[in-house]
Amino acid sequence: MENEAGRSDLRFEHGLALWIDTGEHAILFDTGASPAFMENAERLGIDLSTADAIVISHGHHDHVGGLAAAAQMAPGAAIFAGPDATVLKYARRDTGLREIGFDRKTIDAVAPRLRVVQDGHAIVPGVSVLSDFPMDFPLPVDNQRLLVRGDADMVPDPFTEEIALLLETDSGPVLISGCSHRGIGNIVAKALERTGRLAAVIGGFHLHKETDERIMEITQALKEVPQIHGAHCTGDRALDLLKSQLGPKVAAFHAGSVIELVLPFAMS
Repeated sequence: MENEAGRSDLRFEHGLALWIDTGEHAILFDTGASPAFMENAERLGIDLSTADAIVISHGHHDHVGGLAAAAQMAPGAAIFAGPDATVLKYARRDTGLREIGFDRKTIDAVAPRLRVVQDGHAIVPGVSVLSDFPMDFPLPVDNQRLLVRGDADMVPDPFTEEIALLLETDSGPVLISGCSHRGIGNIVAKALERTGRLAAVIGGFHLHKETDERIMEITQALKEVPQIHGAHCTGDRALDLLKSQLGPKVAAFHAGSVIELVLPFAMS
C-alpha cells in the first residue's frame, strides 16, 4: 500500500504497507491507513496468513490503520513495535487538534500479541530492528505540528518509538524505514554505524515539506547508497531533487511495486 497505485486494479491511500519475503520468512511492515492493503495483497497473489511477523514503524494511523485486520488475517504472526508506540498522538491543524494514533479498539485487540522491541532485536533470522537514532541531521520540519501529551500541555512528539528494519542480503545490508520522523539522514547514519555500508534504502523519507537546502543535505547521507527507493511521505519534489543529484539509482515505488533485492530476499 502506498499513496499512489502502480497498477489500475490496485487500491491506494495515504499510508504505507510493505510485504517483505526473505525466502524463509515473511514480514508485513506497517499496515496502511485501513484494511485496503489486504485487497491489494490478494490481487498480487500474496498470502498474508503466512506472515511470521507484523512490524509497526511508529504509531500513526496511516501506518497502523489496518493492524487489527492484519492481525486477524495472520493469527500466527507476532506483532512488534517500539516503546510508547500506542500513546495518544495528535496533529495540529487549522481546525484544531486531531487524534492520529492507534485506535483504542486496535490496541485492545492486539495487546496480547504486541511485543515491545529495542535496537538490535532480531525479528526473524537476517532481519533486525534499528532504533535509538543519532541526531546528526535536523528532524523533519513537519514534526513541529505532530504532538503528544506532556505533563502540562501538548509537546512535540519525540518519536522515540520509531523503528526501522535492517535486512541482511547477499548484496549487503538493506535499510527499510516507514516514515523517518527521526530524520532519514539520522536513520541512515545509524545503519552505517552498525554495518559500514548499505546496498539499498527503501521507504518513506519524510522530505515532502523540507526546503531544497535541507534535501541537498540528505543527498550527502545517501550518495554512497547504490539503490534508493522512496515513497509515501518522501514527496515528488524531494524525489525529483534527489534524482537530479544522485541519478537513476533514485526511484519511486507505489502500491504493487516489486523491488527485487538479491535472492532470497524480495519485497512487495
